[in-house]
Amino acid sequence: MKEIFINPDKKDWPEILQRPVLDSSSLEVKVSAILADVKLNGDAAVKKYTVNFDGVELNELGVTLAEMDEAAQMVSDDLKAAILVAKNNIEKFHLAQVQQAVQIETTPGVLCWRNSVAIQKVGLYIPGGTAPLFSTL
Repeated sequence: MKEIFINPDKKDWPEILQRPVLDSSSLEVKVSAILADVKLNGDAAVKKYTVNFDGVELNELGVTLAEMDEAAQMVSDDLKAAILVAKNNIEKFHLAQVQQAVQIETTPGVLCWRNSVAIQKVGLYIPGGTAPLFSTL
């Protein structure tokens, strides 16, 4: 049960605000093994972990346009509108993070610069768990 504190003494704040410490070393070993398996076995490994972690057996990893259209028909207009609001908020936030190219002449004739460049494609596997978020889609 979650403990609720009402006006705790200032001396108790550090203990109350203490966050649990996670030893991620065993997690890193497991994740490294999964990444190595996917690198070696490709889609077959991804399908295996989808069964293990999500309990779903997939024949194909890709989704056809027809499947997307069929699924879209099952989503209410209210939910579609809420998803669009979330999408716009996420885009607005991340577009604000894009930095303009900066070029500096550190000494005569020596130019240094920084430039943000978008990644064209990435491959990610993000299991939904018990609380899938639209921001992970």
